[in-house]
Amino acid sequence: MVGRRKAGQNARRNLTVMLAPWLILVPTQVREADGERGTLGYVNASRPVQLAPLSEGRAKSALTLANGMRIASFWTVERNEAHLSYGDYLHVCMLLRLRARLQEEERLMAASF
Repeated sequence: MVGRRKAGQNARRNLTVMLAPWLILVPTQVREADGERGTLGYVNASRPVQLAPLSEGRAKSALTLANGMRIASFWTVERNEAHLSYGDYLHVCMLLRLRARLQEEERLMAASF
């Protein structure tokens, strides 16, 4: 599981936030502070995100959102890809769980008539 590789503070900091099947927020470091620890921004993994290496200043990668907005990240393409892949996995899991719940509701409704 991404974000829980190390014990301690980083394990709690780099968590993916699942708010809804269409809103899975994965972290990326967008500003440096205190050496390794920086400020995190969150990207919606349930929407298309393009990753590319970046060499502007100290940023290591760029995340381009579906609306064309570009976010510079201090994490590598590989690290961002790992977080986005985990977000994709959670997105699929939530959609499958939602589908199962809706099918159960349909079955209960049909049985009540």
